[in-house]
Amino acid sequence: MQKEIEKKKALEALKEKIKSLTKYNEVVIVNDYDIDSCASASILWRILKKNGVNVKHITLSKGYEEIIAQKLKKMNPEKIVIVDYVPGRKFIDELSDMNITILDHHMHEEFLEKVDYYTTMDYIDLYAALSYWLYHAAKDFGIKNVEWLGRLGCFWDKCMENTEFYEKDIYKKEMEKMLPFNIMTSFSQTKGASKMVEIFDSSSSFEEAYEKVISDYDYIHAKKVFDEELQDVMFSRKAYPDIKLNIYFVKTRFKHMRVFVDYITYQSEGTQVFILNEITRFKFSFRTTLDINLVEILRKLAKKFPNFTGGGHKKACGALLFGENVEELLNEFIKEYKKAIQ
Repeated sequence: MQKEIEKKKALEALKEKIKSLTKYNEVVIVNDYDIDSCASASILWRILKKNGVNVKHITLSKGYEEIIAQKLKKMNPEKIVIVDYVPGRKFIDELSDMNITILDHHMHEEFLEKVDYYTTMDYIDLYAALSYWLYHAAKDFGIKNVEWLGRLGCFWDKCMENTEFYEKDIYKKEMEKMLPFNIMTSFSQTKGASKMVEIFDSSSSFEEAYEKVISDYDYIHAKKVFDEELQDVMFSRKAYPDIKLNIYFVKTRFKHMRVFVDYITYQSEGTQVFILNEITRFKFSFRTTLDINLVEILRKLAKKFPNFTGGGHKKACGALLFGENVEELLNEFIKEYKKAIQ
């Protein structure tokens, strides 16, 4: 009962935020490159457009924030809405004079108080995609037929088990059907995500969007690369079966390793750590099905390693390491991880 009360409060607060956005004449929606963010951007686009707002999309990702900040300054929109993305402090400072609202579902970040900031986690400790919340809010704004977008966003955030979309073994049954969307956004990142949002905006069903994706030249090329590289990723696995931990070292032509992270994680139990060597830095993805808090572990690591930063959800986190001490960091992670599972 308490969860339902909290869920209702989170949804009502989100509706109020959306209602305030409909008062603007011009809005730019800024989304990340993953499926939840693309789906969220498309649902919000539908809501605002129906309410007479002139809406544009921009895709960004970490590493490209400075470029996007400059673009937004040139556009100088009446309102900027960032969906499903926690921007860096520098990005927020860069746009301090602009009118920004953030709609999110990640754990609360204090430095975002500089802007109009909403996250579902302030109302309920429920691991659910932002597109799920926006799908439910859309009904109050006269938007129908977006359940498929909410469901698709939930699948790749592996929060479906917290929603009415969940059923036993759904990841195994629907993995291959959902995979093209993840491949599309992950291969060319901002380019793929921009194209994905266009496909979502112009589609009225999952089936229509699916056909557009699998017939796209960029997807066909990316799928071939994915199949080749998946074998190498699996071969790199360093397993710790006694503590249900697997560590993978990724080399990929994809702009981000998340396509492998999701595909492997959703078919696994325990904790998975993926490491991508980007020459000047190491990129990490942490995923777990165990009852532990990955964010707390990463915060402890950040105190010991000044060149390490990361965050996200209890069950899913991303991080960056600037420097060569990756083995030392992994050893420390394993120590903290063992304490957590005990």
